[in-house]
Amino acid sequence: MKLFEDFSKKNVNQLLFITQKLSKILEFQELRLRNVVAVSATDRVVQSLSILCMDLCKTGDALPFPISMKELAKLGATTRETVNQVLKRLREEGRISYEHKQLVFTDREYFMKYFKES
Repeated sequence: MKLFEDFSKKNVNQLLFITQKLSKILEFQELRLRNVVAVSATDRVVQSLSILCMDLCKTGDALPFPISMKELAKLGATTRETVNQVLKRLREEGRISYEHKQLVFTDREYFMKYFKES
C-alpha cells in the first residue's frame, strides 16, 4: 500500500484517472441497486435492458451475444412470462427487436433515459 501512496503523490494524473474509474463503478452499482429495489417487475425488466444497452452496446445497437428470456428474467428478478410480456410490448412500440435470442435496441434513447432519472 505504501508503494501505491508514494506513486499517487508523485503522479496526480494517475490518481485522477483511478478516482474517475472508481466513480463510474460506484455509479453503475448504484444503478444496479436501484434496479433491484424497483417496485414494478416491468420496470425491473426495462431497467435491466437499459443496463445491458449501456454496458454492452457501445459500438452498435445489438447485444454481442444471444440472450434468452430466462436469462433476462434472472436479471430482472422476475418470471419468464413477465419478460415475455414486456418484450412483446417493447417490440410493438418499436423500441427493440428480439428474434432467435438476438436483442437489438432500436430506440436507444428510450433506454438511456433510465440513467438520467434519479
